[in-house]
Amino acid sequence: MVRKTARCLTGLGIAACAAILATPQAQAVHPAHWSYRTEAQYSTGTFDGTVVNNYGQLMLGHPVNSLLPDGKFTFVNAMVHGLHGGIYFGTSPDGKVYRLTGGKVTAIYSPKGAAVQVLAMAINKQGQVLAGINADGKGELVKLVPQAGGGFAHKKIFSSSVVRYIWCILPMADGSIYFGTGPDGAVWRCNPKGAAKAILHTGEHNVMALLNAGGGHIIAATDGAGLVMRYSEKLKKARVLLAANNAEVDALAIDEQGDIFAATASPVLAQSGGGAFKPQGTSNGRPVAVMDESGMAGAQRQAGKPAPGKPVARQHVVKMLLAGPRPLPFPHTGHVKSNAVYQIEPNGRTSVLLHVPDMVLSMLYSHHHLLLGLSGHGRVVSYDPITQSRSMVVFSHSCHDIMCSAMGRHGRVYFGTANGGQIFRMEPGFAPTGAYTSKVLDAALPAIWGSAHVDAHLPAGASVFIRTRSGNVKNVQQLGRFWSSWSAPMPANSYRTISSPAGRYLQFRITLMSGKAKASPVVESARVNYQQLNVPPVIDSITATKMAGKPMYSIKWSASDPNGDKLSYHLEYKQQGIPVWIRMHASPDNSPYAWNISGLPEGRYRIKLIADDAADNAPQTALRVARETRYILVDTQSPQIAQLKATVKADGRVQVIGVASDSGSAIVAVAIQVDSQKHWQPAQASDKMFDSPLEGFKALTARLKPGPHRIVVRATDSQGNSGYASVLATVR
Repeated sequence: MVRKTARCLTGLGIAACAAILATPQAQAVHPAHWSYRTEAQYSTGTFDGTVVNNYGQLMLGHPVNSLLPDGKFTFVNAMVHGLHGGIYFGTSPDGKVYRLTGGKVTAIYSPKGAAVQVLAMAINKQGQVLAGINADGKGELVKLVPQAGGGFAHKKIFSSSVVRYIWCILPMADGSIYFGTGPDGAVWRCNPKGAAKAILHTGEHNVMALLNAGGGHIIAATDGAGLVMRYSEKLKKARVLLAANNAEVDALAIDEQGDIFAATASPVLAQSGGGAFKPQGTSNGRPVAVMDESGMAGAQRQAGKPAPGKPVARQHVVKMLLAGPRPLPFPHTGHVKSNAVYQIEPNGRTSVLLHVPDMVLSMLYSHHHLLLGLSGHGRVVSYDPITQSRSMVVFSHSCHDIMCSAMGRHGRVYFGTANGGQIFRMEPGFAPTGAYTSKVLDAALPAIWGSAHVDAHLPAGASVFIRTRSGNVKNVQQLGRFWSSWSAPMPANSYRTISSPAGRYLQFRITLMSGKAKASPVVESARVNYQQLNVPPVIDSITATKMAGKPMYSIKWSASDPNGDKLSYHLEYKQQGIPVWIRMHASPDNSPYAWNISGLPEGRYRIKLIADDAADNAPQTALRVARETRYILVDTQSPQIAQLKATVKADGRVQVIGVASDSGSAIVAVAIQVDSQKHWQPAQASDKMFDSPLEGFKALTARLKPGPHRIVVRATDSQGNSGYASVLATVR
């Protein structure tokens, strides 16, 4: 790889939080659009033979084929490509080694034991297959030697109860074999004669990956603190190159210049980094089908910590968070809040190359690109460290974890998956055709569709076109029969009016075809225009409340417009029995209005609010709505007080009796006041309650001094009107 003096470190991914402009904000009825021109905007749709890169370019992906029968396997944990063709892979929970050649799958080794897993595989220079096996709690290293008749002879070259898991195997040119183990967290070396010895104890539980760095140096990666260590065969010493933020390092790769790439696989960081990964089972470690002592499949777990129960499928959605360039020199790794791919240069300089909020379970370096196998939904990210360009390849829409990868012949790359064991083969070149389907786009209201435009670069013979369909139910997967059919194709680089029926929801599909071209067409952007249909305003409420002590009503209302149009308001009133409405107020906003009822005839009235959106719509499309209050009583007349009489008691108290009446409202209170004092003393209703337009009352004063006294009576009706009368009484 050509080394650059300064490398721009780029964040990986497709932002989980970046939805696609999708649900529009309420706005006046004007043309609007959905635009696709970034990786994040495309991330919410479905890729079928297409990829999108970090520049927001949509193009054809590599051809991808699935090679195993669906449903036959659960976990493909490890895989190697044979020197003379064929794929060898190891599985769990059935725990066998298989050979795949010519489309035929054959079990070539079935270890004995009730609880068996094949967790690691490699192939040496003689073409012999090496398998790391966990069998009944023991770690075993087995060599499978091809025989003349087509079978395989097996030889167990290492077995230990101290070592339960062999996670990685590294055969060397001299015939020795290095392998990483757990839960002892050691690197072992088996010499050509078969003698094995632990040469490096890392202090962590598991050594997850090994790499030959050349020059007599072995690179080992661990779980726990996520150590990446360089071990010198000559010096028999190790040096820590990286502590990866307490995140398990599951994958290592190296380029032509000796740069080492280390990728982490922490589900905890997958969550905190913005991904939607929600592990079920344990909270750390790669997915592994683990057997309990009875041989039943156990839950997924961290290596070295078995958990009983049934296998738990990881149900999570892969979303890659776009993070900015983030140089991070070793050892200050505490700021990395997501999984990451680290780059370690030969001079010791370490930096974060990519931020990945999903677990990176496998990694290959091929043709100047890193191929990262991610957890969930069968996705691989291809990244070019020189150009900082990346693209995403989707193998499956099921919850596949890309557990392992292998280089094959003629530029082919193989990927093995868990949670639906499968092997995918990615071919060189471009698929002849592919499609991208958007998520269901919500116009928020019924809408008419404008033009669709796709800006694309088309090599000679290639083509790109877009189709649409529409509906009024969002769940197109279950209720798609109620949607319109896909429209006729509209070619790229033209503006074509969408023929799909008006509706609330729209979906589009972009199809790319390479045709006779050797290069893929490239979609630079896509845009779909729409305009909401104007809908009437909505009046939520209107109230009229009598203002205490005043001949006025406070009128308040609440209204809105689904299109976001500016509204204007008119208030009108009508008296019961009179068939005309009288306009009393116009308002450009919903400020409360004080309605003065002085001088109005007594009676029952309705108030009507009219809201219209004419300010933001043409006259022929403007709409208005009205809402009326219940009848309210207008009563400005004061109650009358009659038959008022004062009787002086022998003890100097005065009893006042009388009748209060009102023409339109109930009497609600009667009180007396003696000699213009401030205190008003409540009177008592003759029938115990003031609640009707005609009420008798009586009141008894306190003992009064001898002499004349003026007693004022006040009667109040339900509308707040008060009437007064007085009587003179002389105390002897």
